[in-house]
Amino acid sequence: PYICNINSDSKVIAQLVAQFIYIKYGEGAKVGVITTSHKHANHRKLIEVFKTECEKYKLELLDVLENNDDSVKTYECTHKLITEHPDINVIYKTSFDSVFVCKISVIGHDIYQEMIPYLQNDMLLATVFQNPQKQGRSVVRILAQWILGERNIEKHIRLRPELVLKSNIESYLEE
Repeated sequence: PYICNINSDSKVIAQLVAQFIYIKYGEGAKVGVITTSHKHANHRKLIEVFKTECEKYKLELLDVLENNDDSVKTYECTHKLITEHPDINVIYKTSFDSVFVCKISVIGHDIYQEMIPYLQNDMLLATVFQNPQKQGRSVVRILAQWILGERNIEKHIRLRPELVLKSNIESYLEE
């Protein structure tokens, strides 16, 4: 049976990233987005909120492309964005495949070994930490409650996302 949904708060992620782009580039910054798929409710919500936040900060959202978590498709999407919009400032990638693919600012999601050198060498501007360990612990806790007969379980648990920069990546590597 469906017990609950545990994930990072898409709304907060979108707000955090849009505000960060605004702080870094100001009004008129040109932004492209590469996301997994609009079929995923979490990604769909994130994109909807991100569009609203772009309007709020007067960021120019050039395009939203889907990569279906495929690295070849990610490369094609990136190529399309920089070819069609040579003055683009930022590519915001909402999926696992957030590694550096071109010489413009990229904001990614999650922290994994392959991306760390790119963040440390300023090729990846920032990444959003979604705390997979806490997500996993929450799943085990909720499942244990369910097995022990607890049925009054919160249906949607949203975890606080965090923006990771070169300056604070070390504290995330220690965890």
